[in-house]
Amino acid sequence: MNRWKQLIVILCITFIGYNFYSKPDTDNWTEYRFELSNIKVQFPHTPKVEKHFIEGIGLEFTSARNEFAQYTVSYMSGFGITNDKFYPHALVDKGATISYQKDIWVGEYLGKQFELDYKNKVAVQRFIDVKGATVQQTAIFSKKNRDNSFLDGFLDSLAL
Repeated sequence: MNRWKQLIVILCITFIGYNFYSKPDTDNWTEYRFELSNIKVQFPHTPKVEKHFIEGIGLEFTSARNEFAQYTVSYMSGFGITNDKFYPHALVDKGATISYQKDIWVGEYLGKQFELDYKNKVAVQRFIDVKGATVQQTAIFSKKNRDNSFLDGFLDSLAL
């Protein structure tokens, strides 16, 4: 019986150690704070930023990529898209197919998350309604790099 306990302890330590050391580290990523809203998100390095104002609609678009994935977050104020209208039109129009979708909460804000197959890659795209504005968060990575894509760290870093 004592050997079984030892074996279980060794297996638990191995499993915990594997999970701890095999998860990508986003601790040294760069935090970006949006100028148009109180939004923060982590990128692998300082993102490229574009800002536009068109007929009362403010748009702030950020993007960065590393060897594993491409990451983007955008904020659109004054556009008025509601949660029931969220849909990844841009990717679907380019040939992506939806693998699944689900409702999500980011802080106190409701949104939708889609996973899509896109040109032999995977895209995870989120839309969140923030007081009438829309936040869109997207990560695109090859299927073989899913575990290295920092997907969870990127998605979880979004603070609204």
